[in-house]
Amino acid sequence: MKRWVQFKLRYHGLENQWADIFLIDTAFRDLLNQYKFGLWRFHRRWANDTIGHQLSFLSYQEDLRDSLANEFYTHKSVRLLEDNNILKSKSIELLGHEIRATSDIFWPEDIQNSWPYFIQGVSHMMLELIDQNRSKESKDFKEFLELKDYYEGCEILLKGLFQDYGRHTFIHHIGALFGTNQMTIKI
Repeated sequence: MKRWVQFKLRYHGLENQWADIFLIDTAFRDLLNQYKFGLWRFHRRWANDTIGHQLSFLSYQEDLRDSLANEFYTHKSVRLLEDNNILKSKSIELLGHEIRATSDIFWPEDIQNSWPYFIQGVSHMMLELIDQNRSKESKDFKEFLELKDYYEGCEILLKGLFQDYGRHTFIHHIGALFGTNQMTIKI
């Protein structure tokens, strides 16, 4: 029976948002390429609370395979961040069996059941943006600081694309699909 599996990485402090892009581009991309999950998504947070900065990869799959867990725990990118004291912890959590198990419980059930498909598309778009905007000078980094500088640049680029084009790219076109041309958004 399928269930959601959450691969969680927690960081020391809130300042290493670039490391999310690095892990999405390396460790999580490698898992996606090898295991061909049906439903999957990324989740990022960096609140100033007891959880703090956390990156998650969630996948809807049959029972967790030992090989998959081992690849996550021992991936060279995860180890690199551990060795440089960026990661505080890593864990895998088995979640609910229903498609809606990772959706907001306050949403209507039909949105809870369809939202995982939407957010997978957004997560896939993020991978594509990383690929399409990959710097020509990206290479095998000799120093950790070169890698950090490169992914800090990727993070800034992605934020800029979203800030400059997100309202039209996402909100306007989603609104148009749902038949609205004017929306008031409350966040």
